Amino acid sequence: MADEPVHSPQRSRKALWLSLAGLAAVVVIAAGVIVAVGRGGDSATKPSAKPDITALAEEMLVDRAVFPDLGDDATWITSLDTSETKTFGPPHDMSFSPTECSDLLGEPAGSEQVADAVLSHYTADTMQAFEVMLSVAAQPIPLADYLERCREFTIVNQPTGQRQEGRATVQPLHIDGAPGWALGYTVQVIAPSASTGGTNHLTARVLAGYYRGVLVEAMDRSQSGTDSETEADDRVLDLFTAQIDKLEAAP
Repeated sequence: MADEPVHSPQRSRKALWLSLAGLAAVVVIAAGVIVAVGRGGDSATKPSAKPDITALAEEMLVDRAVFPDLGDDATWITSLDTSETKTFGPPHDMSFSPTECSDLLGEPAGSEQVADAVLSHYTADTMQAFEVMLSVAAQPIPLADYLERCREFTIVNQPTGQRQEGRATVQPLHIDGAPGWALGYTVQVIAPSASTGGTNHLTARVLAGYYRGVLVEAMDRSQSGTDSETEADDRVLDLFTAQIDKLEAAP
């Protein structure tokens, strides 16, 4: 495929992730002990001594070369959206209860800007994707608090008026070498497949944290028709670290 990125502002992480999983679903999440994510405070407690970034640029995203090699036929997408041109949060045909739990599965609803880079590869019955998302908002979301509050919540998606149900679990994820101010967690989803009538299994491994006022999320997602594990936490850490370095170098 060509090296030029395909710009697709409508394909947020949540929209891509939930559609890949076939999650016309009701999801129940159970979380374990959560490690707090550092953000704000005086310069001694911040990961960076540089001032917060208040406006994102697509150039702040890591390049495709930083991502794992998924083959020549992998799909590369980047985007930069603002609240002036896009409504962030779940699609209109998807509802969450409690509502704030939607922030755990996509760009926070209160975001002012979101920048996204996704590299994905599909076969007839599997998917592998890596993603980095940046978001800025007037107020940071309390990730650790949300994970405690959202240990059990529901998602109802009815794009064609037909309700389907699925189940998910969230567990804390320890990644050797990850900074102490970052939060790692694994989401495992089992949901009906609208296309095959069978079952989809999705595993997403996430490393997230605030750096220079920006919520940075690195994710490794895999989907198949069977219950299988993704192979490499360190690839998520590599992406996360490269993105942090990119933000540190920004003005």
